[in-house]
Amino acid sequence: MESKLQMARFFATAEEEIRVHMVSVPVSRVKGVLRDISVDAENLARSRRIIFRLADNAVPETCFVNIDLGLLGVAIRLVVDNAVKYSHKQSHVTVRLDHHLGDVDILFVNRGLPLTTQDLEQVFQRGWRAKAAKMTTEGHGYGLWITRRIMEAMGGSVDVAPTDSSQHTQVRLTLPAVRA
Repeated sequence: MESKLQMARFFATAEEEIRVHMVSVPVSRVKGVLRDISVDAENLARSRRIIFRLADNAVPETCFVNIDLGLLGVAIRLVVDNAVKYSHKQSHVTVRLDHHLGDVDILFVNRGLPLTTQDLEQVFQRGWRAKAAKMTTEGHGYGLWITRRIMEAMGGSVDVAPTDSSQHTQVRLTLPAVRA
């Protein structure tokens, strides 16, 4: 976690473009990053009485993505940290890898502090935090801002939306799939 914090501080203060080292990897490498991060996430979630679940979806092994493995790991850790931090106690955080319309999606769903329409318009601003979050949870408001910068530097995207229930939030990291 300390290395994540150091990297987050670097990106939070850097005004220059993020330098990426892109490599073409099979989606199984993304699954490996998710599995590695899930070990730390499960411990963090358990300490907050939250159940962390990494769903094993069938994404074709022939699917490849161009990514910077280290930066993708940072983005995933930041989103997982937010999902756990802002979840209600005794709830679930689910992470799922999906393949849809030529993209590879990493979906994070948690039940916690609801986001208003106004919150959703500001959620990627540097240093911004929802009012409800400021009153209940420590943080600095850089996680999603950094995540967006990382995903865009890799040619991907990130979006945040409430699910059918206003108590659930979904964060989607999207990477374009490439042919091997």
